Amino acid sequence: MSNHPEIAKANWKLQHQADFALLDTPQEQIEFLKDLLLKNKENVIEAEKLPQFMPSDSQLSDQIKDEFAPHKPTDKEWKKRWDEVNKELVLPVIMNQESLSILRAEQELLIGKLKIARKRLEVLPTYETHEVQKIPSTSSEEKISPKIVESKHDDLDILLRNIAEKE
Repeated sequence: MSNHPEIAKANWKLQHQADFALLDTPQEQIEFLKDLLLKNKENVIEAEKLPQFMPSDSQLSDQIKDEFAPHKPTDKEWKKRWDEVNKELVLPVIMNQESLSILRAEQELLIGKLKIARKRLEVLPTYETHEVQKIPSTSSEEKISPKIVESKHDDLDILLRNIAEKE
């Protein structure tokens, strides 16, 4: 069995990571991830409509016997039909199960990234400016007057981009 979370991460890197890195705000990232999750959900729904269970070997054998009745097939005929039936009935189910597992792993990856983006949105100030922002904070030692802590929007932006790149 494949390592589906690793496949999901590789798919993310190939298909979405560059676009995600270009987004400026956590809100844009959240919208981007929501769109991807909706597309993923649609794909999961479509995949779930396809056959999920493989017929057993005895069911396949019975089907082949019924097709050849009333005469008994040669070994060559039997093997040829066995391969055909497996291609028609078994292989599509295996491929669908594999695809569905990867889609679910991608869904988990996207949900994790969405949670991170939402946390980033919570820590940002409600306004953004490229100028210096002044955020009042009270020192534990000096309760009389608040200190002014200066932070630059650009520094926060660089920090968020570095975090996103490490993921």
